[in-house]
Amino acid sequence: MIMMLLAVSVALLTPCGASTTKTMRAAVATGAGKKEGDFSKIKVTTVPVPQPGRGQVLIRVAASSINPVDWKIMASFALKPLTLFGPKVMGFDVAGTIEAVGAGCSRLKTGDEVWADLGKSSILHPIQLGAWAEYAVADESQVGLKSSKHNFTEAASLPLVALTDYQAFKKAGAPWTGRSNLTVVITSGSGGTGLPAIQLAKHFGATRIVTAASPRNIELLKSLGATDVFDYHKTTIWKELEADSVDFVYDNYGAVGTADLAMPSLRSGGVFEFLPGKGGAISKKPKQGVTQINYGLCDSSKHEDLDALKAIADVGHLKAVVKQSFALEDILGALNASFSGHAVGKIGIAVAQKSAGAVAVEEVAVEDPVRPCHAILRGYYGPLCSEENRAGSCESIGYTPFSCTASGWPVCCIGHSGGDSNNPHWYKAGQKCSDMHPDGAAPFAPCEGEPTTALIV
Repeated sequence: MIMMLLAVSVALLTPCGASTTKTMRAAVATGAGKKEGDFSKIKVTTVPVPQPGRGQVLIRVAASSINPVDWKIMASFALKPLTLFGPKVMGFDVAGTIEAVGAGCSRLKTGDEVWADLGKSSILHPIQLGAWAEYAVADESQVGLKSSKHNFTEAASLPLVALTDYQAFKKAGAPWTGRSNLTVVITSGSGGTGLPAIQLAKHFGATRIVTAASPRNIELLKSLGATDVFDYHKTTIWKELEADSVDFVYDNYGAVGTADLAMPSLRSGGVFEFLPGKGGAISKKPKQGVTQINYGLCDSSKHEDLDALKAIADVGHLKAVVKQSFALEDILGALNASFSGHAVGKIGIAVAQKSAGAVAVEEVAVEDPVRPCHAILRGYYGPLCSEENRAGSCESIGYTPFSCTASGWPVCCIGHSGGDSNNPHWYKAGQKCSDMHPDGAAPFAPCEGEPTTALIV
């Protein structure tokens, strides 16, 4: 009888559909960097696959993304105790497929396509993380079903930034149903939080959406819903706005002194809210009738907020912008691209070996007609250590050349050999990837015949 009870107990605690894979590749921190931008303690290595406990799910990760908070944490004192007993798998944003569910889970099932922000915190686990790996564990309560409007790369770019914006807008009184001529200012339009914020402002009822960006991004922001986009190289938002003309200032940049600069433009009854992190603060002399909010930290514990974002995405009101995507094995390239400060939208991390669906690869004109194999991998701009030192020394990023398989996009004869990101290396017909990179790139069937549009499979 005792043995039977033990067997039943073990069966109840065993995750349904548990993965038989024992190890996985993951980007881990072995300690804290000396300063922001020091990624010497970050590496990709093989670690055990985590197992879901009660109320948890195991996600087979398809994609993740980079947030500035990722490289801020890497240089923080908080990371030191987290790596005291071994490497810590990094990363907040995750999108993938449910691989297994632990005991007590009832909402999600094996095979569900999901997204989440692994940013929960508690006394025992100050920083959750774990997204930059082939598998990740999360509480079922924090994981939502992803929108069918997003592929995995797009879905993985949104959880942290979109949750931040959604919760910030709710604190400020959104949705603004029944209000007319409502004006919202978003201080930084083209960054990670800026692009979702523009779309949410429009979705929630704003009729005028004001932001700032560099000239090359103005059309993008207007296509997402911004009505007034000022070139921050020439002017400031506050110089251009009339007094008492704004209902909500969302200071997603959080620079010192922004609250004071914003006060004249805010109406009585308006709201000023800032994201902390760059020295921003509330004004010590606010305009009468203006509410000031320190946003604080994103709450990633409730799937209900993700479900609300999914509903917004399902009607086409929340699009993702991922201009660059790196293979997990090239995590240092992704981090350096983010740290450069010039990224538009989010930088993606391709983790899965296969895409969820076929996506047409963009064709690019070829100046030299003797190079007919001209389908290139859209969105991958990873550096190739052996040809160009774009992400640090070869010692720091490893001698692994670009591999279609490692990137998660197995396509014939596609690679990046340095130079400008928009001018990848062209392979001649009949050549294999392995011919070009004898030190380890996966071999593929040669491209044959005239150029055609390829598919990611």
